[in-house]
Amino acid sequence: MDNYHSMSSIKTTKTYHHKIVGRLFISLLLGVSIFVVIFLFGIKILDFHFRNSDYLYRIETSRMYSFQTWVTDNNISSTDTQQFLTWMNKHNLFNMLIQKDNMFVFSNISGRNFSPAATTQLWDLLNYADRNSHQIFFSDGMASVFIYEGFEHKFYLLLLLSAGLLGILASVLILFPAQKKDIDRIHALNIRLSDIGNGNLYTAFPVTGDDEIAYLASGIEAMRASLLEKEQHEQEMKQAQQRLVLGMAHDLRTPLATLLTDLELLKRQPTEADKLKYAERALVKTQEIRTLSDQLFEYFLASAEEPILLEPWESAEYALGDYLSELYLYLSQEGFQICTGDLFPQEVSVRIHMEYMNRIINNIFSNIQKYADRQEPIFFSTKLANGYLIISFRNKIATTSYSSSTGIGVKNIALMMQKMNGKVEQQTDAEHYEIQLHFPIYQDNASSETTN
Repeated sequence: MDNYHSMSSIKTTKTYHHKIVGRLFISLLLGVSIFVVIFLFGIKILDFHFRNSDYLYRIETSRMYSFQTWVTDNNISSTDTQQFLTWMNKHNLFNMLIQKDNMFVFSNISGRNFSPAATTQLWDLLNYADRNSHQIFFSDGMASVFIYEGFEHKFYLLLLLSAGLLGILASVLILFPAQKKDIDRIHALNIRLSDIGNGNLYTAFPVTGDDEIAYLASGIEAMRASLLEKEQHEQEMKQAQQRLVLGMAHDLRTPLATLLTDLELLKRQPTEADKLKYAERALVKTQEIRTLSDQLFEYFLASAEEPILLEPWESAEYALGDYLSELYLYLSQEGFQICTGDLFPQEVSVRIHMEYMNRIINNIFSNIQKYADRQEPIFFSTKLANGYLIISFRNKIATTSYSSSTGIGVKNIALMMQKMNGKVEQQTDAEHYEIQLHFPIYQDNASSETTN
């Protein structure tokens, strides 16, 4: 039960799902932040480099040589706009500026042709063209030419990819250790299950956390404790049965030896009267052996794991009255004096198993018959306590009673009471013995209960 309570105390909500979502959110947030910082910082560095270096000028030098050759061979002037467009299409170029006498005479940016007036409005965007332009000799004079093929775009693309990879790597590095810890926990659970499967039930498994993995670990630990408890219980039952069998064998040996002796003497008796004497003694010992064998059979029958079907809830006086009256009658016939008060002053309901009650009453009668002092009264009483109807049988112990018994009768009573959801308690001292039968009484939530 303690294991069950410890397992139920673990949170069973989807905390692990929430934890995963939180980890993903934090890792993505940090990854995106790292990406943005690297990308923006990298753009500033690249912009600064391209604006303050002659990279574009140097990278376009070879292109300008071929352009100068084309201009010279075809006697191109700085105003031959259509010729420039044809040359750009032939070489798959989209950006070209030609400036002469501080005026743009040709402007084509991404396939759009701007007039000189409109080109001046783009000065802020194209002011770096003046620093990276080349001097080309046209048929009408020298002009500054800037051809832009986007060579630096690969650096921006590389920056984008690098920043993205670093952001993803940062997210993974943040998420992976936490996930690895959970995977290690699951792996440890798998190893623990293998140990339990191999029969190692004595090593406790630590339960940490409050997520589904911890709940699973708690369940495994509860299973281990339950299996260990069951194994220990089976060992105790096996040892108890061994002790019982040994005790019963000892108890059977005494009357059996007496029986054999009486039968041997019976054969030697000359008269019928003497034979009858030993025959009666042999019959008594035979009855003792039969009683012991019946009790042994009854013990194994009561200790079986099969469930039983109890009678419906009934008034305690109606359900138990006949059995107590029967015990009263048996004891009276044996010469015992019985003292009883009002056994059922309050109306309560109990559930019983009729066959078990017959056996319980027979066992109580047998014990009183064997061990009670016939000169003292037998007390029957009842009381209500802790949700139970308690029926007590109290007697004074006879000084000549045989005491070295296996106690199988009381064990049978305890087993049968347990199957009826009740229990047995014994109270004894040097002179008196009392056995109490505890029957659960009907409560508001008891009507829906079923027997185990």
